[in-house]
Amino acid sequence: AALDEAKKAFMPLFFAKAWQPWTQWCWLRLCCRPGLKWAGKTVHQVIEELGGDEVDEALLTFQCMDHGETPRTASFPEHAMIVSHYMNGAWFPKGGPLSLARPLVSTIFKGGGAVLVRAAVQQIQVSQGRATGVRMKKKDAVLSCRKGVVSAAGLDATLHRLLSREDVEQYLSEERDFMHSLGQGTSCLSAFVTVKGDAKDLGLSDHNVWFFPKPPSAGYSLDDITAESRANAARLNTTEGNFFCFIGAGSLKDPEC
Repeated sequence: AALDEAKKAFMPLFFAKAWQPWTQWCWLRLCCRPGLKWAGKTVHQVIEELGGDEVDEALLTFQCMDHGETPRTASFPEHAMIVSHYMNGAWFPKGGPLSLARPLVSTIFKGGGAVLVRAAVQQIQVSQGRATGVRMKKKDAVLSCRKGVVSAAGLDATLHRLLSREDVEQYLSEERDFMHSLGQGTSCLSAFVTVKGDAKDLGLSDHNVWFFPKPPSAGYSLDDITAESRANAARLNTTEGNFFCFIGAGSLKDPEC
């Protein structure tokens, strides 16, 4: 009940982010009072109010790893939307992810664009505070971009690897300082595996599996497990069992795969 209530109440707040400040001000006061009730609560606070302990919290909130925050810091409305997303199961595109990419690629070609694969970018070119293109590592080629550059590499990689120090200092110093004040989040390593034989014969299931390095218990919460795992990663302690692991075989849902 709390999940549904928080999700429905928070949606008006979510959409308000796309509007101008004065429109947000009016909207928040007219339509968002129920959402504001949940906005300041963490997942841990809600579980605690419902009488749950550390084990209950881990069982009910393990999907917090989908957004990278632990129960004591995760926003409950955000977590509610993610959990609700999985209530009726997850989806997998027929024909695999390439079935989504192919029509997009053809549309880009028709519009006179190009799609490059395995094309590493060395640096984003900047002129007078505006991104004008990207310099590629291969053959030192430069692709001109008249309408700007969209970087999907993440803020840290964009500021520290794709832009020069001079450009960051001159144009994006506030964003850099803000990012540093937030600290680093949880890093993930993804590996896509192809198996020989029938997946079901190999014991693979089409539901997702989360593996915890240690089981939660009284006085030992998911936050504690995560903090310990991060500390091990910082010390490069790669002993088996130190890290969280997510296993999914979504392609089993696809009759064409």
